[in-house]
This record gives sequence, structure tokens and C-alpha cells, in this order.
Amino acid sequence: MHAPETDKESVAFVDAHHHLWDLRSHKYEWLEGEGDPKETAWLGDYSQIRRSYLLEEFLRDASPSGLAKSVHVQAKWGGPDLAGETRWLQGLADRYGFPQGIVAEVDLRASDAERQLERHAECPNFRGVRMLPMAGLVTDMAFRRGMAALSRRKLCYDLNTRVPWMAEGVDLARRFADTTILVCNTGNPMARTEDYFQEWRKEMVALSALPNVVVKISGLGMSDHAWTVDSIRRWILTAIDLFGTERSVFASNWPVDGLFSTYGRLIDAYRTITTSFSPSQRKAMFCVNAERYYRI
Repeated sequence: MHAPETDKESVAFVDAHHHLWDLRSHKYEWLEGEGDPKETAWLGDYSQIRRSYLLEEFLRDASPSGLAKSVHVQAKWGGPDLAGETRWLQGLADRYGFPQGIVAEVDLRASDAERQLERHAECPNFRGVRMLPMAGLVTDMAFRRGMAALSRRKLCYDLNTRVPWMAEGVDLARRFADTTILVCNTGNPMARTEDYFQEWRKEMVALSALPNVVVKISGLGMSDHAWTVDSIRRWILTAIDLFGTERSVFASNWPVDGLFSTYGRLIDAYRTITTSFSPSQRKAMFCVNAERYYRI
């Protein structure tokens, strides 16, 4: 399965969700030693990515697939100053032009959340925040005070969620209707059974009803390690059907999903699955929507 070369030339790709890490200079506990058993339970053996993954390698992986721009999403930086990751990435962007957008880790529950946001905002490519906890996070009143500060700054929020906690995201989107909320990694589906698919779809229906919620289609390899075009097709087409082509964006989740594919094979799969859409719809999902939502 290969997308036509003309498709790669005509439909540029903005990767709306990828990661970089430098284990020589920075601390990432989940990538050290034998790794994190919780990550192993989810990803399987991920020793392949427990090494530095730098911008040069990402560009080598992605550029043949028509990469035009990218958005870096926080990668569990372990230093005492979370703004350090944003400053590091901004330095790369100033030197190499990538990434054009940065979604940082900020503890929105903290009493100094507003000050944290200010420090990240000193970097011009800072666009939003992602926090990794799921259950109960977005209903926490301390979190919502931080979310209000984020909203005032016109930043976006990358929502890390999955069944059965998506309903918490629905309430969040209602309360912050002027803030763009992007659902990470297709809602992190954990299983491939019919019952799970129907539950995932039900919760995604509720999220998609909110006009300020966007789906980032990525991460499907994390629970489908031997994925094929056919095995991921209905998850992708269902997400697009629910959110529409104007609120769907494609992304790689690289290098994590590099455990289960090559970059080219993944993007070719996206292009193959969306061949029935019009050129303008495909351009929106592969490029224009990410540029608009992340202002890049």
C-alpha cells in the first residue's frame, strides 16, 4: 500500500502531534533504564525509543511524506523547570524552523499556574498545554482555575482522555466554550473489540457535539501493534464522520508510533483511507486545520 507520489506533492502534511527528546542533556524517567512498567503494559517492549530522538532524525523520518510544519507535544520532561522543555524546543525552532508549534506541560492545578503560563509564553511558538492525568483531572476546581488562565491567554488545550473519562471533557468544553480543545490520539482507544468500539464511539459522539472540540487522529498503533489499513480504517472514518473534515487533524505521535510502523507507511495509510474525500477536505485534515487551530 502506497499513496501516489502526486498525492504527497499536492497534499502537504502538518504533523499536529509528535515528540522529541535528548536523553544526554535532559531527564525523562519513563525513557531511562528498563523504562516504566505502565508504559510497557500499554506499548509492549519500547526499548527501541529509549534513546535520544532529535529533530534531525524526525525530519529524516517525516520529510519524504510531505512534512511542511509540525507541533511538538510535551514528552514527560522530568526537570524541575517544565518551561525548560519549551525553551529547548524554541531554540530548535529558531535555528531550524521546526517545530512551529509547542504544546507544553504546565500544572494547571498549581497556585502559580498563571506564572507558569507566562514563562512558557516567553517562547513565541508556545501554543497550548497538555496534562497527562485522566480520571478526575478536568473536574478539579484547581485545574479549572488554571484552565481559566489558559483561556484568557487564547491558548488551546490538548485533552488526554479515553473511555470511560471522555464525559469529563464534555463538561470542560462546555465551561470553556471559547477555548479550542483537541482530543489527543483519537481518544486513546485501548481495545479493538466490537463492544469497546461502540463505547468509544458513544463517548466521541458526545465530545464531537461541542463545536470547540477537535480530534487529532493519531496514536492508533499503541493498542493495535500489528495494525493494517483495514484495522484502523473505521476508527479514522468514524472520527471524521463525527467531527467533520473541519475539526479533524492528522498527526503521527512519532516516535512512539514508530514502534509499530514507519512514518511513510503511516501517512500513506491516512492518505489511502481518505481517498474518497475531496481535495479541499483532505487539504483541511492534513494541513489547514492544524495550521488554524495551532496558529502556525
